[in-house]
Amino acid sequence: MTTRKNISRETLLKLKSGDTKAFVEIYDAYHKGIFLFIHKYLRDDMSTEDIVHEVFMKIWEVKERVDPDKSFIAYMYRIARNATYKELKKRLEHASLDIFEREGIEPLATESLEETYQAKEYDLLFDHAVKSLPPQRQKVFVLCRQEGKTYEEVANQLCISPYTVKEHMSLAMKSIQDYMGKKAGLSISRTAFICALAMGML
Repeated sequence: MTTRKNISRETLLKLKSGDTKAFVEIYDAYHKGIFLFIHKYLRDDMSTEDIVHEVFMKIWEVKERVDPDKSFIAYMYRIARNATYKELKKRLEHASLDIFEREGIEPLATESLEETYQAKEYDLLFDHAVKSLPPQRQKVFVLCRQEGKTYEEVANQLCISPYTVKEHMSLAMKSIQDYMGKKAGLSISRTAFICALAMGML
């Protein structure tokens, strides 16, 4: 089961001021959770550990931007998600056409991929889509996909069955795909493609 330790405001203030001990405390507390979150997307230990290292280096580099009064977990997982997006984009740019055909995904030109993953509008749109979900479904989605918890862990935390968690996730992904399709005017194939990447399905 994923171990998560609450980091105090004092520790975040120390991190912000450049305290290496505070950084190590945060690393020890969240390394496992970040690893599991990224591994769901990349599916191999070596690449995952590389991205985890990149995430924590990024946290150290931008430590002055940390706001102790806001959710550090959300901030950290956003950095992890963005780093994972970049890795997925690299993989897709080098993928052969037969992979796209086998997955039933319409391949995009390199320029389109670049626009998709560098445009902040899509990141914001995805966040809005998640926030538009019913409260319980949103909670399940965030715990599973953005915090890296298993269906069983989420079921135990929310006192529901793993099957209910699975149903919430299925409905959440469909809702997000529909939302992005309507709001951004994307074709169904491209919407499915973007959602699949954003949620670690590729």
